[in-house]
Amino acid sequence: MRKMNLKRKIFSPRNKTLPVFLFSVLCRIVWAPFLFMLPHDIFLPLAVSNVCVGISDALLCIFYSKLSRIKSLTIFTITLIFFCCYEVWTTKLVCGMEYVICANMSAIFLFTTRNKVTKKYYLVMMGLLVGALSYLIYVKLTSPALLTFYIPVNRRLTLVSNIYYMAASLIFLLYASIATDNMLRKFAEKRNFLHEQLEYLAKHDPLTGLMDRRRTLDIFAEVAAHKKVDGTEYGICIFDIDDFKKVNDTWGHGAGDFILQSFTRAIWDLLPNPIKIGRWGGEEFVIIFPTIDNNTIFLLEDVRRQIVKNPVIFEGNTIPITATFGMSSSRNAGSPMEVLNDADAMLLTGKNSGKNRIVISEKF
Repeated sequence: MRKMNLKRKIFSPRNKTLPVFLFSVLCRIVWAPFLFMLPHDIFLPLAVSNVCVGISDALLCIFYSKLSRIKSLTIFTITLIFFCCYEVWTTKLVCGMEYVICANMSAIFLFTTRNKVTKKYYLVMMGLLVGALSYLIYVKLTSPALLTFYIPVNRRLTLVSNIYYMAASLIFLLYASIATDNMLRKFAEKRNFLHEQLEYLAKHDPLTGLMDRRRTLDIFAEVAAHKKVDGTEYGICIFDIDDFKKVNDTWGHGAGDFILQSFTRAIWDLLPNPIKIGRWGGEEFVIIFPTIDNNTIFLLEDVRRQIVKNPVIFEGNTIPITATFGMSSSRNAGSPMEVLNDADAMLLTGKNSGKNRIVISEKF
């Protein structure tokens, strides 16, 4: 986990222009001694300009948090264009910087995607980049570096600079590839998380977190399929909170929502897996027992007793809660809905018989 977090800090910083500026400063530092060691005076202005651009990029690194991304990138791009064109103008050599400019043409879109800038800005910046690139290509085509006034040191400069800038470009592309891969992974993780959240919300009640009617019907289909395959009998219980309307009228709907949440959470905690519980509608809930045995009724009775024993505390008020349960099974039924309807009839019987009880169908 720590390695993953370190990787994200390196390859997914909040300000994605900072690594570019740092990389540029590093290139300037490495390149500066070589330029100052060249014996010909024609390279001295180039060495000085390289230092100036390096200082500019270093200031961007220092003050990047105080500048907007679009401002810092604009300054960086203009200084880069200046250095490229000045290098070619003073030395008549094209040393590979055009590759960096080409990369920067794509970077200007990559790093300004989330910034609200006008189309005019893009046109101006792209015009500068295309103009600089055109100038470099023109010089390279019309002034072959190894055939004109150049002394052997120029040949060495051409060779070393091409190797240097190619290596720098490859390192930058490697970083960009890893950063892009990391960004895509983050997007994929976020997409999968949102997909799971949407799928969960689509099948669960937003108030209680229980399965909604749609998901409950899916579980009905699953237990029916299991019975068809291996003869496993299942049970369905439907229950509701006794006198819930009176609770709402007395304590308010806020209390009613709170009771639904705490009440269902308590039952959920009392029922072991793989027993499922869903909200059927209003204050009615359904419990699905994928398998049933002699302990099923005792488990349900324990749930009922725990509900009576633990009243709900809302805003300092103790609210006693009871529930009535109707229970049936698939032993003498053809479909889950038949089991549910039989359990619902038992629930009605329990309500008419005094509430706060479990009524078991004869079909169970």
